[in-house]
Formats: sequence, structure tokens, C-alpha cells
Amino acid sequence: MIIVAFILVIGVGVFGSDETVRAEIYFYFDAEDGIVGDELPHHQSGGGANFCQTECSGLGTRATYQSIGSVPQGNQYFQWETVESQNNHYCEIKNVGVFPIENILGKTLYLAFYMRFDRKDENDIWLEGGGTQSWDKGIEMRGNGVRWTVGWGQWDKCDGSYSPGFAANQDHHFTIGSGNPTYHLPGSEYNPNLNGYSCQNPPQLTYERWYALILGVNMACDTTGSRTLWLNGVKIAESTGIQTTNDCFPDIDHITMGGTLAQPGDSTAHYRKFDALILTDAWHDIVDGGYLSDPEGGSDITPPSRSDPQPTGTLTSGTTSTNVSLTTNEIATCKYSETAGKAYDDIPNTFSSINATTHSQTITGLSDGNTYTYYIRCQDTVTPPNQNTDDFNISFSVANAASDTIPPIRSNGFPQGEIEAGTTAQDISLMTDEDATCRYSPIQGASYAAMTNFSATTGTNHTTEVTGLENGLTYTYYVK
Repeated sequence: MIIVAFILVIGVGVFGSDETVRAEIYFYFDAEDGIVGDELPHHQSGGGANFCQTECSGLGTRATYQSIGSVPQGNQYFQWETVESQNNHYCEIKNVGVFPIENILGKTLYLAFYMRFDRKDENDIWLEGGGTQSWDKGIEMRGNGVRWTVGWGQWDKCDGSYSPGFAANQDHHFTIGSGNPTYHLPGSEYNPNLNGYSCQNPPQLTYERWYALILGVNMACDTTGSRTLWLNGVKIAESTGIQTTNDCFPDIDHITMGGTLAQPGDSTAHYRKFDALILTDAWHDIVDGGYLSDPEGGSDITPPSRSDPQPTGTLTSGTTSTNVSLTTNEIATCKYSETAGKAYDDIPNTFSSINATTHSQTITGLSDGNTYTYYIRCQDTVTPPNQNTDDFNISFSVANAASDTIPPIRSNGFPQGEIEAGTTAQDISLMTDEDATCRYSPIQGASYAAMTNFSATTGTNHTTEVTGLENGLTYTYYVK
């Protein structure tokens, strides 16, 4: 007898004698430990956070601890007060105990934070015109071969080109995006591309309001990486199968914040408020930190208002498809049903444009003489979302085809006269002035129903073969 004995050792994430794979919070700052009014630390040694401004040849005023008004987490946030028309005034966040962060290839790093921009004297901070460069490279993770940023304002590029650019911001609004300055790696454009957002329909953010943003980058020096941006828990931009580092030995050696202004130089003086800035490679830190929800979700308890139903009235005969559409007064996702009274969650059909203010959907299978009614309900993007509890109707009909009381005109009957002796079979034919189905009979006065169909008919040329012909006889065929 042979006895085989073994011991099974399971090692989790062990690469060597002292190297283990683990999730890690690399940097976190929430301003709770500071004294309101004091400047953020900028000269600490060891493991402390350093918001380096003038020490890094930067310009502008330093950030301070504040506690005025609402705060997404805790009781305090940190704030920069900008001056008018200044640009390229960055703040570098360094930490001797953390940076540089190495061995990041293949990892997904998440840079998340809460932000809010407050105007002075109600003057909008960024320009609003479409195709306008009024963009701030706001917060970035930077290092060897790495530069990924979350920016805001009004962007003049779309899909990597200068034309047509982002659509114009709504009045008193700004937009956001993420990109890869310096390296401009393929697939890293700023434009949003998910959940109804695009260059033509960018997110619209308001001033004097907190937002949660998450930038997730899977680090790859080949085309296996990805970039994702979330706004208040909604995924608004994603690129997959892309190169995300310009070096196969990347690291992160600091975080850059456009504290007093990154660019451009056209902004008015204002306040920049931030809270709970985190850099981590663990998704659960993002979930636990509340970054996947709207920090002001509880302030909106009103469902979307719906207007401008299209189409209305009667569509022309022959219409087999049409676009149905409506407008909402806020970003929303709308659903439609052919049955009235269904709750939003029970409606099976969603408009193709989601998380938008203009909603459209192509409806097919229409036919003449019918009336169509669609019952619409929408929900907004707050947490929990506000849903319509009443139906908004889009109703229209398709006209009947115009009645035709004139029968087809027949012409060019063939053959006429005598045909060659010995012929036993012959094609007979005619033409009509419109599409028709023709029948024939050798009996004069026979009803259409009693006649025989032409073998080739339904168009305007009609042909069939008659057989059994004999010499010396006359044959007459009557056609209807």
C-alpha cells in the first residue's frame, strides 16, 4: 500500500518574504483637525500633509480651514479665496510619509473629493459660450508618466479636437470632465460619454452647491487601462482598453490642486471649497466615504416637471415610425408605457437619452388610421430619486390613406390581329397607369371575382400565358 501525505498551504497575496498585496488609503485630508481660519499645513516633515504653495514656486493665497454653512462630512472643510484674473496658481500636496506611491502598474487608483464653488457678488466664475476655452485643470494625480486631472468650467474641445467643442453651459452653470494633459494619451479626452451625457449634452453644475466626484484610473502602459469619472454617484465618462501611463514604471509623487486658479485668467474672484480629499486603491473606501451619493440629496424633494410633448395631432398617411420627445426642468431619466397608471419602477421602456433634460425615443410599427398614446413618468438624480406619480401623455394619430375611387386605366393590349399558324400557346399582356392586380376571362361580362389572375401582375405591367390555341380560330380575352 502506498500512502500519499501532503500539506496544503494557501498563501493570499504573498509575493516574497515581506511583500503582500493589500488595499491602501495613500492620502486622506478632511480638515477636521485644523483650527477655523488657520492656514493649511505647508511645512510639516515626516508623515504630515503639506499643501505646498510658495515653497513650490507657486503663487496665490494659501488655503484655510473653514466651517461656514453646510459641510458634506464632519464640521469643517478647506477653502481657497481667489483673486480676479489670475491663472496657473497651483498648490502641490506632498507628504513625506506617502509620496512617491510606487508599484501602481495594474492597480486602479481612485481620487475622490467633495467640491463647491461660491461666487462673489453673484458674478459667474467661468464663461458659458460653446467652443469657449474657460477651463480649469482642477485636481490632478501626478508623477512619473502619470497626469490625470478632473477639470471644470467651459471646455472648447470635443473628442480631442477644437471643433465643435462642448455645448454652451446653461446660464449660471459650469461643467466638468477628466483628461490626461501633457501626455494626451488616446482615449483620454475630457468629454463625458455615459448616461445621456456627451459633448453636446455635458453635465450642468450650479454654484453654491456641494458635489461628490470620483476619478478612477487603472494604470497601464499598454492598452489594458481604463479611466472613469463619477458625479454624485452617476458614471458620466468612461474609456476602456486605453493606455493610461506614459511609462511602464509609473508612480504618483504628488497631488496638484488649482487652489487659487489653475487656468484660465478670465475668471472672477470666488471661493473654492473642498472636503474629504482621498487617494486610495480600495473601492470600499469610496463606498464607505459616501462619494457615490449626492451630498445635498436631501434638499430636493420635487420630481421633474415635464413639458413640450411631441408629436401631437395627426401624422401623414404612410408614417411607420416617429420620434416621441419631451423636456424636463432638471436632469432626469424618463420611461414610457402604453398603459396608464404604471409606477415608474414598473414601466418597462426607457427613453434613449437618460440623465438629460431633453428626452427622445424612436417609435416604430405605426400604421394608418390608428391613434397612439404613451404615458410618461420621470425621476431625477438625487438620492433617493424623486419620481413622478402622475402620467404625462404624448398622444397622436396617423391619417388614413386618401380614398381612391378611380379604377386603373388599361392600355397596350397584346397581341392584336393574326398570329403565326401552328401557335398553340401565347403570352398576352397589358399595362395599367397605376399598380394593380389584373384578371382575365374569355367570357364577356364575367365578374372580377370569377376571372383568372395574370401570372405576373400587381405592378403596372401584367403578363400571362394562354394555351390550347388552334389554327383558324379567334380568341378574345376580357381583362379587369
